[in-house]
Amino acid sequence: MRSLISLMIIFVFTTSSVLAQDNHNDRGLVIAKSENISVILRDQNGPRTVHSFFSANGSWASTDIPDGGQVVAKVSQRFATVQVGNLLSVFDAAGNRWVQAPFKAKSPEIIFESTYVLVVDDGIWAFSSIKGGWSSMSSPPVMKNNLSFSYKEGQVFATLKQRSQLEQFSQASDSKFKPTLSQTLRADIAAIGISAFPSEAHRNIPDPQDAPLREGRKFRAIESGEFDSFENPEEMRSLARNKFEDFGRMASEAERSRFSDDFRGTSRKASKTSISRGEIEEYSTLDGFVATLIEDELMQEREPPIARGAGSRRVEEELRNVRVKAYILAASREDDNDYHVILGNSNSRPDLFFNVEISGLPASGPYRHILGEPRSRFKTFLSDDLPGLSYKFYEPPIPLTVTGSLFFDIDHRGGTVGPARFRPPSAWEIHPVTNMEFNE
Repeated sequence: MRSLISLMIIFVFTTSSVLAQDNHNDRGLVIAKSENISVILRDQNGPRTVHSFFSANGSWASTDIPDGGQVVAKVSQRFATVQVGNLLSVFDAAGNRWVQAPFKAKSPEIIFESTYVLVVDDGIWAFSSIKGGWSSMSSPPVMKNNLSFSYKEGQVFATLKQRSQLEQFSQASDSKFKPTLSQTLRADIAAIGISAFPSEAHRNIPDPQDAPLREGRKFRAIESGEFDSFENPEEMRSLARNKFEDFGRMASEAERSRFSDDFRGTSRKASKTSISRGEIEEYSTLDGFVATLIEDELMQEREPPIARGAGSRRVEEELRNVRVKAYILAASREDDNDYHVILGNSNSRPDLFFNVEISGLPASGPYRHILGEPRSRFKTFLSDDLPGLSYKFYEPPIPLTVTGSLFFDIDHRGGTVGPARFRPPSAWEIHPVTNMEFNE
């Protein structure tokens, strides 16, 4: 993979030569060109602009750039960039759009199939064609030359080449990057998520100040209209309407209660509705807890593999109970009656996300009462602010202490569960939750 990335970097730079001879439809001077994309500079008779022509569909796009200063243009088959000083504009062929980089650009860059990545002094930035927006991950300056990148299933992964420099940095520095550093050292891999800049499709989320603050509350609940990445929004909205109608036809309170609270799924049902054996391990921060988890890749490739059937029991790595202090960022109710609760490690600007699940209840047995208690407490606490099938955001995040058993979600890879801005990079969960203490 390292050699592949090197080839990508070489390609980016070798396709950036200035083509001083060509003109394209009299729009200006062609300054960079690949098989699919031409970049044309126009700096006369009006504002200084660059135009892009994408030959695959015959479309044009343009953007203004600063007057004066050298223009450096680069192209690949999917992206083009124009930089004047430290101001960078990126053309995304998939969306036929120019986007401005929200940072000062003077950095190495890598281009993947649908993602444009830059490493800057204090972090990593990525533009995703799929999400239509920028993302960032903070990192200490020492990491800048200590990362390699890979691309898989629409996600970019940053992997440490060696740990020694980072361990020395951690011991010697009081840097603000420590939380991210500990997360990176934990698994030796960190997915570049979409937490910092939501896609265009999600920019209509209401401002927290516009949501009602209910009497006696210290937080607001904001309906996002978002779902997990593997769910179709229209199908989920239709499902919500059907469930509401089914619920309304039920005659007895007991029937309604079972419809609302019983676990209605099949995958790994035995594990999701039971509690692991073992003492409870205490963690004062989400970072400290996550640092103890085994890498997702090892869990996905373990032998024997984790079974997916209804009777699948916990494997050895899941035989732990933990108690963790964190903050609720968002929650949704799934079709199987589990609640997804997305936790963060901070009340101000969380940069680590983790999913815990308040499980639907088993039909009978001792676990029905035990798992029913945290479920009832969660529903009572949120009351009218409980989520439906789409995620609700809670602003500011709600402090809590959560207890439960470890569970590895073999059905959904890290980075797919949760709303766009808060997707945990790992498939590990606390599932089921056995206790919730709200610290509001």
